Amino acid sequence: REIVNGLEINNSKLYHLGLSPVKRSTLADANKIRSYQIYASLFYKILSKCKE
Repeated sequence: REIVNGLEINNSKLYHLGLSPVKRSTLADANKIRSYQIYASLFYKILSKCKE
């Protein structure tokens, strides 16, 4: 929801980039097919940076 709210706040900027408003269901559909391993590896990379 935070991502959708952030995108809604910037709808006018998205319009100027030639993009249409993003719906929450669109993001949910994308997350259904996206593998969680992408986020897990990113998390551990960021975590290692925080420990330095």
